Amino acid sequence: MPPPSIPLHLLLCISLLLLPILSSQHQSSSNARSNKTPTPPTRSRRSKLYFAHEFLLAHNKVRLNVTHPLLNWDKKLARYARRWGMKRMNDCRMVHSYGPYGENLFWGALDHWTPKEAVESWSKEKQFYDPRHNACSAGQMCGHYTQIIWRDSLKLGCTRVKCQTGGVLMICEYDPPGNYLNESPFDTVNNGGAKAKTTAGPNNLPGSHHRKIGG
Repeated sequence: MPPPSIPLHLLLCISLLLLPILSSQHQSSSNARSNKTPTPPTRSRRSKLYFAHEFLLAHNKVRLNVTHPLLNWDKKLARYARRWGMKRMNDCRMVHSYGPYGENLFWGALDHWTPKEAVESWSKEKQFYDPRHNACSAGQMCGHYTQIIWRDSLKLGCTRVKCQTGGVLMICEYDPPGNYLNESPFDTVNNGGAKAKTTAGPNNLPGSHHRKIGG
């Protein structure tokens, strides 16, 4: 005996009843797949990436003006700068690490200073640099600027640290280092003979109590 046929209107009712269940199962499956997507970077991670981009862009903008090779971001240098910054976090004194790299320091009494502004402050020393005599103007500093444009420096790594005492400290490392005695930032490296690296101490920026700069 053949099974009784189900009226069409009953089939439609059953389909309508099953539709929400099937839809819910499909949505659950989609959610499960979406949960496997990578977790977005944390705010701290985003800040580090943003600051790294800003440091690099600001440096290369200055180097473009002298047609020198652009710098590349180096994680090793950034890590070195960050570790030194953490050691100086409590007092944020502009003390050099005296490591194997070139180094520029910036301190701001308030915490609004950006990487771009730090690099711009260093690059303003261009007005005190005499390329013909490869010297700074009397009583002025120009070592931050010459390190930025040093032709043989190819890698950059920086950090921005909030001070426990207030303000921010920014540190940039350069490899190979620049500011060698009796050499111009426009020269290529002379591999023969030893070189003595010059450094400059902290200096108050004239006309502004918000910033201090160390060479």
